[in-house]
Order: sequence, then structure tokens, then C-alpha cells
Amino acid sequence: AVKWALDESFTGIIRLSSLDVVAPPAHYVEFVDRESIVMAEAFAQFDHAYGRFRLGKLPIDFGLEGTKSESDLILPRALLFEKRIIGLRDIGFSYAVDYNNFFTEAVVHNGEGGNDKDGEFSYTARWGYKFEKSLIGLAGQTGKTGPLSTALSKDDLAGVDETQPAKWVTGGLFMQFRPKRALIELEAYYGERVQELESSGFITGHFDAGYEWTERFSTFLRYDILDRDTHFNDDTTHRAILGLVFTNKSRNSRLLLMAAHDFN
Repeated sequence: AVKWALDESFTGIIRLSSLDVVAPPAHYVEFVDRESIVMAEAFAQFDHAYGRFRLGKLPIDFGLEGTKSESDLILPRALLFEKRIIGLRDIGFSYAVDYNNFFTEAVVHNGEGGNDKDGEFSYTARWGYKFEKSLIGLAGQTGKTGPLSTALSKDDLAGVDETQPAKWVTGGLFMQFRPKRALIELEAYYGERVQELESSGFITGHFDAGYEWTERFSTFLRYDILDRDTHFNDDTTHRAILGLVFTNKSRNSRLLLMAAHDFN
């Protein structure tokens, strides 16, 4: 990544990475080439007493995990992002503000993770409150998709007909607790797809727990769930992950050992 600063208020950020870091939603793109290098971020930022403004190709910051950069992750991306139900970066405008421990962020973006083909927009927002060692918040996203962008995607989330226009609404809550050496995170979301007079939904969420036994060794557990269509009973993925993290003495590098299993 390259960061350019005009002064303390105006900055510009450019980041090159693989396409899976952008994670264009599966509504639009069937496959993501992990070897292709793209401009993952390219945005201007203005910091003011009344908030932070961004314009360009920027992080969407959905929920809790969606605000974390790849270098901050211990466990892999949750199913919500791995399956590209929600994208990670997109072209748009965002505004964020913190005041008296309350925080709000809103993003208007084209929804496609890149160039806009169908002329539709998506709206993503998060609201919450920060305590001394925890935070709690709500996150939501709504938008429409058109067949000009989705017709070739072969997406089946919530029984969608990708050759027809659709409206999507996703919302839920997120929490984080940091008692002493522990870390506990929870996210839970429900989404709905509406086409003409017919609709269906999906459910996803994950629970993470970590503990730092010593300054150089910690463990992490995750339970992750994704029900792709609430009208069916045999399409749910349950994922369990165990992670062991070894950190060097200067804490500038780490070794991760991980085991994961899907129960479908």
C-alpha cells in the first residue's frame, strides 16, 4: 500500500492486492481469480472534527470482521465474506464519526466491487457503542441488483433468479469483549431476497473465542454457520476452526497452525 498525505487532514491511499481481497459479491461474479493483481483500494480521505470522509475504491466496513484488514486477521474470513455474500471493498463514498463512545459509519457504493454495470446502488451502515473493554453494534446493507450484472453469475443464494432484478436486505448485530487476556467476538445476520412478490432469506453468523496463555502462545476457536436458503433444510454449512498462534519475542511475526472442518 502507498499512502500520500497533503497535510494532517487530506490523505490518499492506494493498495494493490489479489481480487479476493476486494471480494466482489457472488451476485455478480461466479469465480474470483486469486492470482490476479488488482487495485484493491484507491481513495481520498479527509479527516475533520465532524468525521472522516472517504471517496473512491474503499473498504465497506460491514459489521465487525469487515472492518479488519487482512494483516489483522488471525482466523480466515468468516463464511459471510468467504462466500462473498457481502463484499469487502467497493467504489463509493463513506462517512464515519465517533462521539462520546458512540460510532456511526455509512457507505454509498455501487455494490459490484468494481465498475458499475447495472446502474444500481447499495447502502451499508454500522452503528454502535464502545465500552472500556468491549463494543456492541448493529450493521445493515440494502441494495438492488440487475440482470445486466448478475445474469452470468449462477448465484443461488436465497433461491435468487439471477436473470431478474432483485432487492437484497441484510442486517444483524455484532459484539466484541476483551476480558483480560481473552477475546470473544460474535456476529449474527439475517438477509432477505425479494423478487416480484416472492422472497426468501439466509442466515449466517460466527462465534470466536481466543485466549493468550503467554505472551508468545495463544489459542483461538470459531464456530461459523451459513444457511443459504431458509426455505430448505439441507443447504446449511457449519464450520469449526481451531487455531494455535506462536509469536516471536519481539512480537513482529507469528506462526499459525490451523485445523478446520465443515459439517454440511
